[in-house]
Amino acid sequence: MDQVRATLKVLWEQRFWVLCVIALLVASGVWSLATTDLQRQFAQRKSAIERQFTAIKKLNSQRLHPNEQVIEENRQQLVQESQITLQIWQDLYESQTREVLYWPQDQLRAEFIAEINKLRFGDPFPPKLSRMRDNYWNYIQKRFGSLLKIVAALPLSEERGRTAGGEYGGFRDGRGTSDADDQDYLVQWLDQGKVRDQLDFKTNPKALEIWVTQEDLWVYENLLNVIAHTNRARGATRPDNAAIRVIVSLEVGRAAVVGGDDQGNIVPPATGEGASGRGGAAGRGRERTSRAGGGRDSGTKILESRYLDLTTGEPLPAGDAANFRTEFRQLPIRMLLIVEQTWIPQLLVACANAALPIEVKQLRINPQQSGAGYATQSSAGNAPRNLESEGDTTALAELEIQGVVFIYNRPDQEMLRLADQQQASQLAGN
Repeated sequence: MDQVRATLKVLWEQRFWVLCVIALLVASGVWSLATTDLQRQFAQRKSAIERQFTAIKKLNSQRLHPNEQVIEENRQQLVQESQITLQIWQDLYESQTREVLYWPQDQLRAEFIAEINKLRFGDPFPPKLSRMRDNYWNYIQKRFGSLLKIVAALPLSEERGRTAGGEYGGFRDGRGTSDADDQDYLVQWLDQGKVRDQLDFKTNPKALEIWVTQEDLWVYENLLNVIAHTNRARGATRPDNAAIRVIVSLEVGRAAVVGGDDQGNIVPPATGEGASGRGGAAGRGRERTSRAGGGRDSGTKILESRYLDLTTGEPLPAGDAANFRTEFRQLPIRMLLIVEQTWIPQLLVACANAALPIEVKQLRINPQQSGAGYATQSSAGNAPRNLESEGDTTALAELEIQGVVFIYNRPDQEMLRLADQQQASQLAGN
């Protein structure tokens, strides 16, 4: 008992340190219990997260098998999108048809128009329509004059205008010769003989020749309307105050592809021999036009390199180009013009706002300035008339535009339906 009392007395005397030790032991125990619980919770949550990641990875690696409700919802959404797409396609097609892509009722027989409107572009003619091809032949031979009127172009004499490869005949000694020298005009169109030759068939044209020729005519009208619109915006009343003064060349289809071989973006002004003479606009335009060739090929060769692939933008071979079951056709165009430099932006805006919108792909600008006026000469010495009156210091530029015209085909609901079915099958995992 005496030992117990002695021990208690010592503990009481050393109670501070005894209590410190007890507190330390209690704190250590509590900390140990707490950390053990946290570690257990952390391990549980980490394991749950890892299980979720594993499940997601496994789900991603598995093939999706939607239920019937999901499949039906997807199908309804595809139908809705298809209807919207078809309506937009229909609106674009009708707008182009109303403004440009129509057969003139005042110059073609109503029976011919009724029959051809039943067909899609490029379709072969049925016997009844084939017997009426002479109606189109008579019409197209008289159509060229109306193209000149669109831009108020100076008409070349037929003999001088029909020069091989687009030679700039009809203009001589800086003055020029035409069927009506004293006729009012705004624009000189130098390669009009080439276009006139394309409309002059030696025999009754075949169905594909009629389709392609009429499409060319529509696009030429579209390009000329762009030029005319720009000149009207300029308030042109005579050649020396027109925004666009010379049409060096207009090319459509394969001719535009061949003519655009010398490609480039905006380039510095030409100098030296390139500013005039054989190295200038006339020399390049004549060379490219002659490489493109004139007239019409027979059979499907008409379509060789005429259209561009919708995906790659490369020219299509004749076999692929004959498939017109697409939303639209991409037809390349090329214009070489002499323009007032300050009106180039307005010309590009007119291209974008045209009835058949022109997407400009490449642009070449070579300003030409001369105190005596612009006088591009060919190797034969022919040249357009002087474009500037005395004292006129307007800066003119040679402008080459290479672009694409988008021509919408007739809407095909069956084509959209097949595309929707294919997409629906992919969504269903079949």
